[in-house]
Amino acid sequence: MLHLPKLIGHRGVKGLAPENTLASFKKAKELGFSWVEFDVMLTACGEAIVFHDPLLRRTTNGKGRVARKTYAELSKLDAGTWFNSEFVNEPIPTLQQTIQCLAQLGLQANIEIKPTRGTDIATAQKTLEIIHEYWPQQLAKPLISSFSQLSLATVYALDSSLPLAMLYNKLPRDWKKTAEAFNCVSINLNQKYVTLAQITQIKQTGRLVLAYTVNDSQRAELLLDWGVDAVFTDYPLPNFC
Repeated sequence: MLHLPKLIGHRGVKGLAPENTLASFKKAKELGFSWVEFDVMLTACGEAIVFHDPLLRRTTNGKGRVARKTYAELSKLDAGTWFNSEFVNEPIPTLQQTIQCLAQLGLQANIEIKPTRGTDIATAQKTLEIIHEYWPQQLAKPLISSFSQLSLATVYALDSSLPLAMLYNKLPRDWKKTAEAFNCVSINLNQKYVTLAQITQIKQTGRLVLAYTVNDSQRAELLLDWGVDAVFTDYPLPNFC
């Protein structure tokens, strides 16, 4: 079973540094986080990068779809200035660079596989390939999560030793069937919709429950009291870090 802290930094520490960047992971470590979450998708050339949106415009000075750009093109973009001038020219990191950063910082991770359309299998395969080659022995195996059942099925078929988590916005009726199919150790849910009854039901199966994204200390305390094992947050919430 995973040993989780109460708080997991969302995309590093998204509220205080540009999300899904090395600067964000370093800031998370500086602020006391021991776990971070981040997203992985593929470029046009098949490189695995740490990025959330299918489009570039919100968090970089670029335009267009990530999946249509090569890493050579993406590596020239500024992924920090949009946040503030402290992070000028912060690059979009590759998954390999991110893992190496985590190793240096001693940070554990929840890696979300976030495929663009039609890349569910390829994104999972590439993510797994890089984990196998670069994940450091001194860190526990990462928790792999995804909204894509196909991505999780791919990871499970290739390496059933990795802990998996099914991601949902709202918990569907057939969640247990899916969780059993991939031997998921956790169900990760949108905190806006999760209920005490759902948490109890999941916990009765011996699985963890993680809730995203919680930026209010009172809400975090309530969810943890209900039995949620950890919450994803953009900030180091008072009384928890």
